[in-house]
Amino acid sequence: MEVEIVMEQDKIVLRKAKGQKSRGAMAVERLRGARPRTRLSTDQILALTRGE
Repeated sequence: MEVEIVMEQDKIVLRKAKGQKSRGAMAVERLRGARPRTRLSTDQILALTRGE
């Protein structure tokens, strides 16, 4: 998380930087752009998980 440092009166205040995406939003964005590492079909993947 990015923060900005602001001087208010005689205090230093830390605030969340505006315009920053949340960790969850960044994770979803990365996953949407991810490509599969294998070229297995859905049936092949299910067969592997079933032990066939």
